Amino acid sequence: MRDVGEGHGFDDRGALGPDAEVTVVGARVPSTMSVVSSANSLRGCRGTDVVVTPATRRSFQLLKALVLADPLLSASEEDHVGLTLFPGDGDNSSPDVTWSCVRFDSFRQRLAQAEGFVLPEMWGFGGQRLWSDVSTTLEPLLDHPDAGGDELSTADCAAMLPRLKSIIGQWREEPDEPILQQHIRDAKQLAVVLRFCVDEGVELIFG
Repeated sequence: MRDVGEGHGFDDRGALGPDAEVTVVGARVPSTMSVVSSANSLRGCRGTDVVVTPATRRSFQLLKALVLADPLLSASEEDHVGLTLFPGDGDNSSPDVTWSCVRFDSFRQRLAQAEGFVLPEMWGFGGQRLWSDVSTTLEPLLDHPDAGGDELSTADCAAMLPRLKSIIGQWREEPDEPILQQHIRDAKQLAVVLRFCVDEGVELIFG
């Protein structure tokens, strides 16, 4: 995790107040985000937990259930960052790439489509098809929790980079649409991060 956002804490009655820190495990959260909007920004993230730690040292953990908060109270998922992929070099100034969980899911579905299969049909995404049935160098990126999970090795990054660049070229030849242009921008920034990991010999972290 690269960053910790601030949110609402508890007062003496146990009600939410302004004096606590919100730590989102596996996600970067803007400092002005409330607990409810934090939770809803994580809706759809696989492998993400939310921990609220008040300044009074009382704490409790919201494990995935918090993302079921009343949707009428939530902010748009696209307004907040759901996850970040970044190099494991310990330097916050290194390049990274960020998505909302919704946009990351859409991005990976388009990558899978480019590789000739449908992501929701795969094991771990609601389907029954085994990953052994498909062949793609992007598997470490595609078959991975949205946040947390194992780090991707430098070798994984090196193997994925040429294929990702090739897919970017293919996408540029497709009919123009706003979401496609966003996916191209995301893929290009991901390529920058992968190249950095390869050049520096560090792993890629889902946070």
